[in-house]
Amino acid sequence: MRGGAGLNVSIPVLLFALFIFPSFIFADHARIAIYFKDGSAIKYTADSYWTKYNKHDGYYEYFEFYEIGATNPAYVCISDYVDMNPVSRETKKGDYRTLRDQAEALGRTCHYFDVQKICFDQYGVSFLNEEVERIEIIN
Repeated sequence: MRGGAGLNVSIPVLLFALFIFPSFIFADHARIAIYFKDGSAIKYTADSYWTKYNKHDGYYEYFEFYEIGATNPAYVCISDYVDMNPVSRETKKGDYRTLRDQAEALGRTCHYFDVQKICFDQYGVSFLNEEVERIEIIN
């Protein structure tokens, strides 16, 4: 197919672009709502398309990549990892830092962790179970 300005685009490439790009533009980002027993709440929509929130009861830190963690029954951990994707690395980290910052602004006890390994980075925030009423995640 030949465009007016000398643009040479094949039909399969054009169809691929029309199919793939809208899925990124209109895709939902992960959302999390953390409700605390005192009635306060954090409601946040991730900035990064690639952020995912994973809940792990009884963990102070949980490493998605290895599927292991530091257990502590007093905590609930929300975590995710990023592997070798420079595009999502900083935005995912920012999503977890924002959770930490919002929790601290509410006076919540939380633990933020950011572990950098050779093949992946791991991010997470843990909250005291005694302060959390419920957590709702939409990935």
